[in-house]
Amino acid sequence: MSDNKSQIINQKSKIPRILVVDDEPVVIETIRKALKYEGYEILSACNGEAGLRLYFEHQPILVVLDLRMPVMNGLQFLDRIKLKPLDPLSVIVLTGHGSDDEIEQCFRKGVGAFIRKPFNIYEFIGQVRNCIALKEAENALKKSEGQLAATLKSIGNGVITTDLQGKIVMMNDVAEKLTGWNHAQGRSIQEVFRIINKEPCENIENPVNRALEEGAITRLADNRLLISKDGREIPVSGSCSLVKLSDGEIIGAVLVFQDISEKKRREEIFQLEISRAKYLCDLAMEPQLPAMERVCANIRYIPAWHISGDVLEVLELDEKRLLIFLADVTGHGIPAAITASTLKMLFQEISETETEPAVICTHLNRTMGRIILPDDIIAAFCSLIDLESMNITYCLCGVPSPVILRNHEKIRLRPTGMPLGVFENQLIASKTMDLENGDMFMAFTDGISEVRSENGKVFRFKGVEEALEKNASDIHVLTDAIVTEARLFQKKQNFRDDVIILALCFFDGKKNIPQRPWNRFNAPEKDIFRIRTRYMDIDDLSKYYMKYITEKFQVSHECVAKLRPAFFEMLVNAVEHGNLEMTDLKKNLDFLDVERYEEIFRNRKISNKYGEKLIQIECICEGNQLTISIEDDGSGFHPDTIPDPTREDRLSEPFGRGIAIARKNADQISYNNRGNKVSLVFNIGFYN
Repeated sequence: MSDNKSQIINQKSKIPRILVVDDEPVVIETIRKALKYEGYEILSACNGEAGLRLYFEHQPILVVLDLRMPVMNGLQFLDRIKLKPLDPLSVIVLTGHGSDDEIEQCFRKGVGAFIRKPFNIYEFIGQVRNCIALKEAENALKKSEGQLAATLKSIGNGVITTDLQGKIVMMNDVAEKLTGWNHAQGRSIQEVFRIINKEPCENIENPVNRALEEGAITRLADNRLLISKDGREIPVSGSCSLVKLSDGEIIGAVLVFQDISEKKRREEIFQLEISRAKYLCDLAMEPQLPAMERVCANIRYIPAWHISGDVLEVLELDEKRLLIFLADVTGHGIPAAITASTLKMLFQEISETETEPAVICTHLNRTMGRIILPDDIIAAFCSLIDLESMNITYCLCGVPSPVILRNHEKIRLRPTGMPLGVFENQLIASKTMDLENGDMFMAFTDGISEVRSENGKVFRFKGVEEALEKNASDIHVLTDAIVTEARLFQKKQNFRDDVIILALCFFDGKKNIPQRPWNRFNAPEKDIFRIRTRYMDIDDLSKYYMKYITEKFQVSHECVAKLRPAFFEMLVNAVEHGNLEMTDLKKNLDFLDVERYEEIFRNRKISNKYGEKLIQIECICEGNQLTISIEDDGSGFHPDTIPDPTREDRLSEPFGRGIAIARKNADQISYNNRGNKVSLVFNIGFYN
């Protein structure tokens, strides 16, 4: 029974209460009868003092108040309850004696409605309903705003809302902390949320203004900096959306943003670690570039990521023998690079005592099979090239079949075994084939042959073959053509898998010399040439190199105009003064006769003493800085000993001009201690 009673009491306590304070009993009774069926509990008092006690005890949602009453009048009652705009109740003043001044006072004290006696009962009921509904709506809105404020406060991101003019309506604590602005309501979003580009440093359009103008969501790129009120620069990301009513009307915008300083810090650390790993990987993975008498090479290295899982090593065993190892480890990225680095070091160790490809591959298969992951495999090609007997002995274990181009014939090498690391005790055989002067040899990893087009077609060997047929002039054009055709096939620059291409050309050293008997290694940020002086065509190499730099690094014509003369002059110096040792002859005015000088130049260039000396050219691009180094095999010199050819008393002397031209055009120029290597630095971003 007690449980039922308490339940009834609880239900009764939920019934909305209306307090009527009036000194006329007939008015109270009329109101009680009028609201009988409206679902309210009616409380009444005959003066303000009694009404005040009921007000504080029962907390009604509506007070109907007379102004003229004994003990405490209506205005005094209002002074005691101190109505505020957000209080959860309304007051209706009901009087027959209110002056204009009293009416004005009532509204200033928070009264919701004013009705004069005698009153229409239906008008009164309507006013009661309206006042209660309005207050309930206000209370619901207040509760909703409180929940929204609590939600926004708990959000870890900064939140700013604005009106249609971009004036701030609300900011949460995170937004205030990041911007440094407290109580910024009414201020322009552009004043409070000021952002700039990190690089280049410049003001950009505010995302709120852009969203309101375009009527669409706008996003902040990760290179944006928020300038706080106290001048701090904070990396931020975020987006701005429009605030719409249910009918689609836009009433403002909401900007949500976050501090990504920690994210940037982690990214910088990661990039630093990756760059270090890449540097070490490149050192470990960069093959030796041969410069043998009867063979020239072109090596193309294109990792799918920063570091590669493909391996290439080219070892000059002696003047007549070349040992090659090409491998492709499953996957790419860091795991593949670690396996590839281990594989290459193991190969280098084995090759110190063993040169037979079958023995090398058998040893690698057993050792690597124990340390690689169960689902990893190593596709490999190992060959021994003998330039004296002109043959190649090879093992082909999973790598796409290399091809020999002989006149108009394409000879594909046949597989001799399974990929390494699959079966520990597999027998790996080798095959031997004859080579001929004029042969071009091409080997590559499946990063080229397995390129896919947009509709899923595969490049395969057929695609390589078509590139070979179009460009069978020399190995440098050939290698570039294969990469170009593969990129056109897939319609994008970057490859999904690591790529290595090795091209060799064999010749007898005196005749059947290829068009460009250069040795070249090319990677995304590095290019190396090694050329014997006897095969050096300065004009042809300069044109080829400038074309490569222009296309590869998108260098402007203005920059090329500075690169070309500096490169040309330093290349001439390396050949003429470094390897051919023509400096002393130039100092002797008797040798300045052009025909005599050129005759000595030609004879030295084809002689064994001078012609076998090497020129090495290295190009490295880091950011917007391009460094070109040229090194010769000469004895070197000290650049400070070279006189200034622009001085009036030196104008007739035939030396020092090349260095002066290089200094004029390069942004920086330096020499090694020996003086046989010059490095030219160009800030290519300045010209672009």
